[in-house]
Amino acid sequence: MARSCFSSSVLRIWWFRRYKKGDSELTLEAYQMESAESALGIYLVKCGKETPVEGIEARNSGEKNQFTILKGRYFIHVNNFDGDEKLLSVMVAIALQILESIPEEKPARLFDYLPSENLVQGSERLIRGPYALQPIFTFGEGDIFQLEGKIFGMAASYKDEKDGLFTRIIFPYPDKLKASAAYRNLKVGSVL
Repeated sequence: MARSCFSSSVLRIWWFRRYKKGDSELTLEAYQMESAESALGIYLVKCGKETPVEGIEARNSGEKNQFTILKGRYFIHVNNFDGDEKLLSVMVAIALQILESIPEEKPARLFDYLPSENLVQGSERLIRGPYALQPIFTFGEGDIFQLEGKIFGMAASYKDEKDGLFTRIIFPYPDKLKASAAYRNLKVGSVL
């Protein structure tokens, strides 16, 4: 699922390690993405409702079966295949060890484009192509907004005056020409 949303974003598996003792098995997967924005996009797709794990300072979400962690351009999974709660402290130790080896860098700031008034926290998503857009809305076939796998869009839910919800989608195109071309493409190919 993640690779289809950001097909060109995974640079490489940076680190993979399997830990086994008796019948218990843990794995660590660390992916170096092309940018902090790419890593954030994958993290948001995979983390579900964020439930931070105590003891891990980097942005994360987890429970006894899996930790999903974000640090800069790195996306990390720690998997506990048995779901044995006794292994939680080992999972945290594994996560901390890999996080120490990752240099600090500026986090993605794309959500600064989204207005904060009436924003439903935790609803933010990044869009970089048609697969990431599909769970939000289907506007038409292909790359309807002409993102070309390079432009990130942001989407989030907002409360309206009557306590209903609506979705706001913002695409910060690099110039007016690109924005106008995308708008024309949307009008021609949209299923609205």
